[in-house]
Amino acid sequence: MARWAVVVLTAYLMVILAFGGWTFWTVWTAEAPEGGASVVTEDAPAGDAANPTPPPDVTWDPPWGASRPLSGEGRLALLVLLIGGLGGTLAAGQSLASYRGEGKLTRSWFLHYWMAPYLGAGSAFILYAVVRAGFLAGTGVQFDGGAAPWGLVAVSALAGLFYDKTLLKLREVFVALFSPRDTRGGKLEDPAPTELTITTTALRPAAVGRAYTARLEAKGGRPPYSWSVEPKLPPGLSLDPLTGVLSGTPRTASAAQDYVFTVRDMARATATATVTFEVR
Repeated sequence: MARWAVVVLTAYLMVILAFGGWTFWTVWTAEAPEGGASVVTEDAPAGDAANPTPPPDVTWDPPWGASRPLSGEGRLALLVLLIGGLGGTLAAGQSLASYRGEGKLTRSWFLHYWMAPYLGAGSAFILYAVVRAGFLAGTGVQFDGGAAPWGLVAVSALAGLFYDKTLLKLREVFVALFSPRDTRGGKLEDPAPTELTITTTALRPAAVGRAYTARLEAKGGRPPYSWSVEPKLPPGLSLDPLTGVLSGTPRTASAAQDYVFTVRDMARATATATVTFEVR
């Protein structure tokens, strides 16, 4: 990728990180207006025990405008969005630095890095909604009238930082919660999953200094799949764990060697295949 594109990407991520961090801090430190906070009283009816008091309303002083009221629920949702976006920005920055340093950065990743902050924010917010609804076993946020929970904000940061893994987990939650299956009369039943296998049995050789791309294929099991390989691929090449695409530009020649590729499906079933690969 051209140097100017890397500079633009880096500047964009730094601006998002600085502006998002500043905004997050102003929301986090927003203070409740005098007499406007929600509180728990000793005279509250016994039935209110099942409905915890929400966080207090606050007056937020955004960096770019006048003060405005913000409900406790709105404040928490905004914190989750902001910290998720910051996590996505950090993930994009780390990936950009790593691939640039290894000489494997390609122009096709430009859009991914551009969208990473928003993907992180969206993933964190959806996970927040799932946690609030108690869809994940052992979860369910309770409020006692205090400030935004540290734990939920921390989980949201991780959701943004690893937004690709978050989306896979949310898919599992949807499948487990709704068990989607068409059982209407006259319809064919979903076939039972077949045995997970890797169908790729050979890879064409790569050439030093030339871009290389090859996709490993699998069938059966319960997609989506995740991929790994042992031993480590020759310098300049990498395997995408989500797509099974082997790509990059080899930097040195490598004699023909056996590599063990492993695929894992959503049900944690695995399959392996030994494939010979070389760089000429």
